[in-house]
Amino acid sequence: MTQKEKIADLQEKLIQAKKHTYVYDTHTMWAENNELHIQYGSDDKSIVFNIQDLYENLSHLICLVHKENSRWQDYLEDELIQTINKIK
Repeated sequence: MTQKEKIADLQEKLIQAKKHTYVYDTHTMWAENNELHIQYGSDDKSIVFNIQDLYENLSHLICLVHKENSRWQDYLEDELIQTINKIK
């Protein structure tokens, strides 16, 4: 790969990385002026939602969170059962 190709590849990766934010550690939330503010990460990054839009999508968000959490709980239960069976 030439240096120009490497630069182009890195630029594309940077563009893709800027499109997504992974929120892994929320620690502060508050609302004011019809906005929900959520701070996350060790360097206090924040994300702001329009409350009206968030409220209109709340039912769908709850369904998605519930579905994924149930899936995760099932996985953890299976892992625990497998571990217990191995040590018997």
